[in-house]
Amino acid sequence: GHRVTHTLYSILGHREASERFGATATAYLTGTGAAVGAILLASGVIKKPGMFSPEQLDPKPFFPLLKEWGIEARERITQERDLA
Repeated sequence: GHRVTHTLYSILGHREASERFGATATAYLTGTGAAVGAILLASGVIKKPGMFSPEQLDPKPFFPLLKEWGIEARERITQERDLA
């Protein structure tokens, strides 16, 4: 068999974040993801009741909205397999 790993990431340096958004990269990346989730919840896109983690949500509406707020999300896919 083989294992496939999907890694989602975004790179934003503190200098760029400060110049573009007036915040540190850590603050902007953390706060913007939470804000996007709140926007999706308030607009009715997220209909799931109760408490849940972000990983349980459909990512399709999330990533385009992140991009609108200046965060480029990327995906790296790696595969590993046993040779013997």
